[in-house]
Amino acid sequence: MIDGRTENARTLASLLGVNVEEAAPLLDVAIAVTADPADEAGMAVARHLQRFLRRTVVEAPLNSFRANVAAEVVIGAAAPCRAGAVRVHISRDCIVIGTWAPTEVVCPDTHPVLHVLAACYAAGVVLKSVFGAHLQVPGPAASNGLTIPISSILGPDPTWLTADFVLSGTYLAGAGAIGNSFLYALSLLRVSGALVVVDPDTVSAGNLNRCVWFTSNDIGLPKASRLSDLAQPSFPRLTLIPQRETLQDLGKAQSTEMWLKRLVVAVDRRRTRRHLQLEIPGEVFDASTTGAIECVFHHHVQPTDSACLACIYYESVDELARERHLAETLGVELTDIAQHFVSPDAARRIHERYPDVPVEALGGQAYDTLFKALCGEAKLLTADNRQVLAPFAFVSVFAGAYLAIELGRRLVLGKTACDFNYWRTSPWASPVTDLKDMRGRHERCEFCSQAVLLQTARGLWGHSQ
Repeated sequence: MIDGRTENARTLASLLGVNVEEAAPLLDVAIAVTADPADEAGMAVARHLQRFLRRTVVEAPLNSFRANVAAEVVIGAAAPCRAGAVRVHISRDCIVIGTWAPTEVVCPDTHPVLHVLAACYAAGVVLKSVFGAHLQVPGPAASNGLTIPISSILGPDPTWLTADFVLSGTYLAGAGAIGNSFLYALSLLRVSGALVVVDPDTVSAGNLNRCVWFTSNDIGLPKASRLSDLAQPSFPRLTLIPQRETLQDLGKAQSTEMWLKRLVVAVDRRRTRRHLQLEIPGEVFDASTTGAIECVFHHHVQPTDSACLACIYYESVDELARERHLAETLGVELTDIAQHFVSPDAARRIHERYPDVPVEALGGQAYDTLFKALCGEAKLLTADNRQVLAPFAFVSVFAGAYLAIELGRRLVLGKTACDFNYWRTSPWASPVTDLKDMRGRHERCEFCSQAVLLQTARGLWGHSQ
């Protein structure tokens, strides 16, 4: 099966406009991370950054500089070991990253969740330093640097970060890259209660480049239970409850009023998100990545006259074209692809087309995962192997971290924090607050176009939010 290194090579090839064979050796580099051990906040940023970079390039030594490193990132006031190092500074008001950033210690009052975001932004800037102008991503070059106003991420009053909040009736759909990252950041907030982690899939080698909790020891194990086991020690007051099934199947056995009171969405397909909306959750927090560049955040509370999850991820022409290609290539029907996971009958048909792939290795796999694996092993029978690109680790972490931030902010502050329901942002560039939007319903929404579903949502949640 395809591994994380190949996933990264494909993504880099796309961003550089070269083939995978040319891109792969470009990731065989080391990026040094330097921080003052006496600067606790700076070292926290450095450890996050090292963790993310290790899932992208070969090495990211921390305070162990080597002459052959491709670039260096210096956190706070630490002394650089080479000229042209990327510097990271965090004050009370902003994060500044670039070759000219201030040479001051990281503000000791910085909340730990900002350390994660700063590391994500720093990873993007240093990769620009390594690959130069050929890297087709937004935002300025490392020499120009980034300035990120903290209020644009946390809101005008960040004091909510010190408040407690409780999760109940809350379900996390998806224990992959964004699900991993969501819990990674959520563990830094003052959360208690219970969270149900739902995912029917198992950990694959292709997950390791962007799932921050998983290692090679977890391959083949259930995502939901493995993520819960690994993350639980970081949550002294929150209980993680794993469920190895789809949210739809889990819902068939539920009859309490707390069922889907709140849904945190971290799945990886537009169609799956639309299906989740049809479960009529009361409140939705959603984050996704658009390829390797942008992250999308969405929130709504039922009943709503604004966009729901299915409005945001309406069925597009490009999506249908890609799904038709998957179906034709694998030898199944479009209706099979719509189910997201390979059924026993579909596994038999795929095996007939690809007899060297055992039936038992096909059943239950996500179609996107299977497609990428067969591409990586050169088993596909068509030259038109449209790739499903996986973002670098720090892009997924950025999406998951912002998802955790918005969950905490809105639960603490209530309706006063619901000033937008959609935002596109990127760890490659400074945030644009003008893009925060209150999106209306989409005319082709599978949910909002059905009066009976709107009436049901009103009946379920009209007096409970």
